[in-house]
Amino acid sequence: MTGLEWIALKRKEQIEKHNFTSEHDDKHNKGQLLMLAHYCILSNNDNMPKDGTWRKDYLRSFFLLPRIEQLAIAGALIAAEIDRKQRENERLIEKQRQQENE
Repeated sequence: MTGLEWIALKRKEQIEKHNFTSEHDDKHNKGQLLMLAHYCILSNNDNMPKDGTWRKDYLRSFFLLPRIEQLAIAGALIAAEIDRKQRENERLIEKQRQQENE
């Protein structure tokens, strides 16, 4: 499996298994997705967020995974953030259009 296929698989799993949908991701608009991707890349349990933002069962099982899967999860989180930013930008453009038409 290629790296891109791993990332797509993990993103699909995030959505379908963990219910990390676009609506869920849109609530994390302060860089949390990228922060978790960063932690996944570092793969250091001591540095994982402890603010309650992330489900403990999800984080705990993460450290049992092979390194390739950990990196694929990080890539999937980055993809989720890209999608979130695109939706955010689309909403801003739509809002500007509405204001111009008023």
